[in-house]
Amino acid sequence: MKFHKSFETKDSRFVLRLDDFTSTLPEEYLSVLGDITIYDVALYNEGIHETNKKVDILAFKEICDYLLSFLKDNPKTIFYFYCDDRNRPPKLRREISMQKFRSELFHCLYERYVSDKKSIMEHIIRIDDKEISKRELYIHLIYPALAEEKAMELKNVISEQASK
Repeated sequence: MKFHKSFETKDSRFVLRLDDFTSTLPEEYLSVLGDITIYDVALYNEGIHETNKKVDILAFKEICDYLLSFLKDNPKTIFYFYCDDRNRPPKLRREISMQKFRSELFHCLYERYVSDKKSIMEHIIRIDDKEISKRELYIHLIYPALAEEKAMELKNVISEQASK
C-alpha cells in the first residue's frame, strides 16, 4: 500500500511518500516481522518558492504531525527512514557527511515533535560501511510502543546483514 501526501505552505512544497515495502523484503526480515508493516518514508522537496530560500519549519511540523497521527492510527507499523546523501545543502559543514546530517535532522524532529516518547519510539541504526562505500550509513526506525519488540528484531537483522 502506498500513501502520498503534499504539504504546501506559502514558502515551500513537499511530497511525503509512505511505501509499504514489507512484501519485498528478504525472508530473514519477514520471519521476524509477523503482522507488522514497514513503510519506507521518503520526502521530496518539490520546490521552495522564490519568496523564501529557506525551508519552511511549518511544513516540517505538518509532516511530523501527519506521521505521528499515522502511527497512532496504525500501531503495527514501523517507519523506515534511510538517510541518503543526495542534494547536499550548500552551507553544510564539510566535516559532517550528508547521511549524518540527515540522521541528526530526523532525530531533532523526533525530539521536538514527539511529546510522548514512551508511546512513539525511535531507534537509530548506524552502519560503518567504510570498507565498501567509504561512509557511514544511518537508518531510523520510528514506531509505536506496540511494535517495539519487532523493531528491535528488525534492527538486529539489519545489523547482521550489514556486517556480512
